[in-house]
Amino acid sequence: TFVDADEQSLTFDLGQDRKAQVAREEFAQELPFSPGQEVPILVEELRGDAWMASFKKAEKLAIWDSVDALVKSGEPVEGFITAENKGGLSVDIGLRAFLPRSQIDLHPVNDVSPYLGRKDRFIITKFDKRRGQLVVSRRRVLEREQKAERRELLDTLAVGQKFEGVVRNIKEYGAFVDIGGLDGLL
Repeated sequence: TFVDADEQSLTFDLGQDRKAQVAREEFAQELPFSPGQEVPILVEELRGDAWMASFKKAEKLAIWDSVDALVKSGEPVEGFITAENKGGLSVDIGLRAFLPRSQIDLHPVNDVSPYLGRKDRFIITKFDKRRGQLVVSRRRVLEREQKAERRELLDTLAVGQKFEGVVRNIKEYGAFVDIGGLDGLL
């Protein structure tokens, strides 16, 4: 529970006559809490008669826990593509994640600049809390959506139905035509 603040630290009551101090530098100028408010902090070490704690580390651990839940559920997470790096892109999902170049889109991507600064959805493919590694895939989200669209199209197909499509490939035995995510042989 938040108790008080001075120029150097914020004081929290841990109960049983124990107090914890969080460095003031972890916060902006204005205090985000009011006295008596319950606040998650990570207690790290005992110095003298007060425990030293961190608000930012507690926030980060909470994010890791939510990422763990997302991994188990398989649900997509939203994030911002922030920068290009060796082998792919950096994505901010509350934590820094790596998006391999092969997982950016359904097709190989040579120029990543159109993706920079973009908000998108990602599936977490690798999660190592101990090493702080997080790998995401935009491609898996697109594949799921494409699969759902194909299923919907297949459910509506009927003999004699007419379509407009795009010729994707021509062979000596016919042409492959894309009719909205599904290839047909003409």
